Order: sequence, then structure tokens, then C-alpha cells
Amino acid sequence: MTQKEYLSRGFEADIKIKSCLGYISELKERTVKVNSPISAIRGNGCNNKSHHEEILIKIMELEREVEEEINRLVTLKKEIAEAIDKISKPKERAVLSMRYLYMMRWEDIADTLLCSKRYVYILHKNALKKIRVPQDNS
Repeated sequence: MTQKEYLSRGFEADIKIKSCLGYISELKERTVKVNSPISAIRGNGCNNKSHHEEILIKIMELEREVEEEINRLVTLKKEIAEAIDKISKPKERAVLSMRYLYMMRWEDIADTLLCSKRYVYILHKNALKKIRVPQDNS
């Protein structure tokens, strides 16, 4: 895996985290919807209640799996941030952070650093050479 591919996993992680958070929100909404009929059908026998409890358990299991995935992705982003922090030159470090951790566009990075987009590309190229991809990610 190249340095750029490794750092790009930060982009992917951000997108997946946002997606997972949306999914958890959706699961919680469904939990409320499934919970409501339980109180409404209390006198109708335990088969329906059992069915609703099974659904709730499945939703909670899915929620736990999604939260585990979020934790994995957050750990990946932290690892990428630590790799970027090892870059000694502040502008190079800033370019990588803005691009791969904050998902900024090249134009916005140039504006922030008060330099040309071309110079940002040069900083980026030089900084990429200094990134060490962990062995377990290659």
C-alpha cells in the first residue's frame, strides 16, 4: 500500500463513520417504533410480545456491531493522525492533516496556507515521501 492509499483511508473512514452514525440513528428510531406496539398489545398474548422482543434484540445486536465498526474506524483515523504528526515540517504536516483528516479541497488548503495550489501540491508530494505506512496496513 502506498502512502497516499494509506492516508486516503482517512477519507473512507470519515464517510463510513458518518454512514454508521446515520444507521445507528435509524436503528434507534426503529427501536422506538417496535417498543410502542409492545405496550399497546400487552393483553394480546405473549407471542406478539416475544416477536417484538426478538426484533428489539436483533436491532440492539446490529447497533453493537455498528458501534464496533465506528470504534475501528476512529482508531484508524487516530493512527493516520499519529503518522502525519511525525512529519517535521509544519506546512507539510498541515497539508496532510487538512487533506486526509479534515477532507479539505486543494483550493481551500491553499487559501488557508496563503499560497498557490501548485505549492500545496509540492508540499503534499514532499510530505507523502515522509509518511511511514505501518506494516500491518501494507
